[in-house]
Amino acid sequence: MKLYEQFGSKGFHTCITTTFGIDFRAYESIVLPRLRGAGCLNNMLMADARMLTYALDGASTLPQYAGRHYTVVGIGAKGVFHPKITLQLGRQTGRLIVASANMTTPGLAGNLELAGCINYKREDSSSKQEVSGERRLLVAAWQYLRNLPDPEQQGPDCQLKWLRLPTPWLFDTEPAVGPVALSDGTDAALLRSDMTHGIGSRFAALVDERPVKRLIVISPYWDHDLQALKFLIRALEPQETLILIDSEKALFPVKAAAYLPNASLFELGKFSGESRFVHAKAIIAETARADHVLYGSANSTVAALGTDRATGSNEEVCLYRRLPRNSVIASLGLAGMLAISNRLEASTLPAYATEEPLPLEEVSLRGPGQFECLSDTLFWWPPAPSCQPEDIELLDVREEILPVVLAPLSSDTVSPRRYRMNGIENHPVFARLRFPDDSVSAPAIVTVVDKLQETIHEPRSKSAKALAVLLSEETEVRLELLDVLNQLEVLNKLKSAEADQNAAGDPGTRPARDGKDETEGETAYQTLDYDRFMADRHLRSDEPSVTRSSLAGSDFMPVQNFLNSFTIGGRGESNDPIDDAALAQGLDLGDETGDAQEALESGTEFSSHPKAEGAPPQEKNAVRSKATCKKIITAVKQFNERIKERAEAKQLGSFDVLRFRAILMIVAAAGQPGGTAASKKPTALQVLPCDGGAETWPRLIGQLVFSFFGGNCPAIRHLQIEAMHDRISDDILECWATALWAMQACMAATAHKELLKHLNPLVEQTYKGTRLTRKELENGRIAVVFERLNDRFGERLGLNPALINRAHARTIASLFALTKK
Repeated sequence: MKLYEQFGSKGFHTCITTTFGIDFRAYESIVLPRLRGAGCLNNMLMADARMLTYALDGASTLPQYAGRHYTVVGIGAKGVFHPKITLQLGRQTGRLIVASANMTTPGLAGNLELAGCINYKREDSSSKQEVSGERRLLVAAWQYLRNLPDPEQQGPDCQLKWLRLPTPWLFDTEPAVGPVALSDGTDAALLRSDMTHGIGSRFAALVDERPVKRLIVISPYWDHDLQALKFLIRALEPQETLILIDSEKALFPVKAAAYLPNASLFELGKFSGESRFVHAKAIIAETARADHVLYGSANSTVAALGTDRATGSNEEVCLYRRLPRNSVIASLGLAGMLAISNRLEASTLPAYATEEPLPLEEVSLRGPGQFECLSDTLFWWPPAPSCQPEDIELLDVREEILPVVLAPLSSDTVSPRRYRMNGIENHPVFARLRFPDDSVSAPAIVTVVDKLQETIHEPRSKSAKALAVLLSEETEVRLELLDVLNQLEVLNKLKSAEADQNAAGDPGTRPARDGKDETEGETAYQTLDYDRFMADRHLRSDEPSVTRSSLAGSDFMPVQNFLNSFTIGGRGESNDPIDDAALAQGLDLGDETGDAQEALESGTEFSSHPKAEGAPPQEKNAVRSKATCKKIITAVKQFNERIKERAEAKQLGSFDVLRFRAILMIVAAAGQPGGTAASKKPTALQVLPCDGGAETWPRLIGQLVFSFFGGNCPAIRHLQIEAMHDRISDDILECWATALWAMQACMAATAHKELLKHLNPLVEQTYKGTRLTRKELENGRIAVVFERLNDRFGERLGLNPALINRAHARTIASLFALTKK
């Protein structure tokens, strides 16, 4: 096979690849475009930690997309981390590629490599057939790979945990432990070097037939004394041993071969007439009934294969196959290479010349550790606890130093060490350490968790995509937005139900590492109630900062972007013409019914409106407006009851906050001007009066805000926020700003004294309920949203923006009169 072509196969959403050496140009120009072009967006590259530093320190061109479009994880090992496997995963399919090739240009398209595939297609769930051996092998590979990264690193962990939903078959299957039968009648086993016995010993044990007629070994590298090969010969007792080498490279210890019984050397250097470097590794034991084959990453060395006395020091992965007899040599095209005419005489071969070893020990001293950032928080795992650089320099993609000031958030003894990145406008791409003698470390890739979450999110369903397109074409906040939210919620409930079903009895739960308690690695995915979160959070910086949304990577993100086009910037300007051609067409909230909120006066239900066939246009418009009023009032009631139920069940989350913001803006968009501006003719969209009845927009906004912030035990206290967020996210801040503005707008617009009596204490309770600091309330995102909402709705609602801003300032001053926060 041409290995690089496999990455362009469709049907996979995830690709995890391991390698010893790494060439970022090869990965980003050959592999990554094929993966992403085929719809595979969740990509992870695991490399030997020291070789990763070596590549970043000049052995490779620096990556352009690492940490955002894919993660690169450095893995340590007793010897070297050497496996070369690729696991591709999809909803219905999977593929395991076990190869000898590194993720480099020679490995992908230059060397002569050996690779083999195990393909899996999900069985019919209605059938009672047993789980296939292919599936069990892929699950075994998955369980090996998922335990390699440090679970404290949020980037790789979120990629691995994301797999639960779109890959259900991966989590309800027992992994293959020994050999398993495949659908073609052959056997296979995944052999890793992280077990009690070495790969060589376990291969020999799987060859359960005697005699072994021929032992055929292919390897580019060998022990100087051929100790691993001698062990295989002792264990298998072959009648003859055939060794295929590239004689011109002089990497085979000819003198040691003189002591091998019944061994012959054959030329492989010009396989099929080519002059490529032979990097393939294979061991073939031919018996009377089968060909037993071992191929993958392991060279014929003790470090890779081990012996009966040693397990091997390298981290390796190989695949064992039991295939029909006399089939392997033919399928590999090696018959000609084993002809007598191709036999080598040891006396004619060049002397053994070992390659210059890589300076891995020296490289390890230049390693800066590992870095992640989440919004404006930087996480650093030092290469050693005693590491104390003079400075950490953050770099952009051109390796230019970013003007960022790091403020420590944790002590030097805590790992990871955390820093606030003050002054950051764009996420860093690389980080390096600068020491007192002005020397610098090698650069490290900074994994940007926010961007990674957006990147790996599985492409939305056709329904979700259609809803996103609908939003992109809208110029007003209409009642139809609730329909969009309802449909998105249904889609996500179906996904969640599928995930819950997959999680039941899941044998694939990630085990603890190094004896740590299982819950320790899960803390990043626990949730905190709002009060606890706000008590433990870090304050947002006043400096320009990158954004963060708790909805990033979800189907709901287009709704946040749509609302932001009116409140943060984008399509909706205050002087844009109002599109009144289409009014709300309906609202279907399923079984979400219940009593209205108490504390503020409830809106009353309208009776069913009369049919208007044949009525004059003015009468039709009146009937239509009345129907829209009724739908908005019903939506408000149902929202309030929903919030009450979800808060009591501790299920209140980011999506409810988004819905809260959406319905507040829908009511504001439907409001008519009050006071001296009441005589101004409203648009067809403005159906809610300012004063005069239970259906006024100030009253409805009051009910909505009360549902979140009112009462003795407000719902906001039960809002659940993921603990991975150490600051309040932008989408929540934007919602709080909308609620605060809406309350000030109600106070400024209505002249209803009874309503004002209820609204006045609610304003103070809302400001307090956000638990934001004075600076946060006066500046930053709150100030931006206030300004944009004034621009968007001020004139149409008959409001004076200056008066609203002054009322906002007075409320803040009153709230913090006795504190200095």
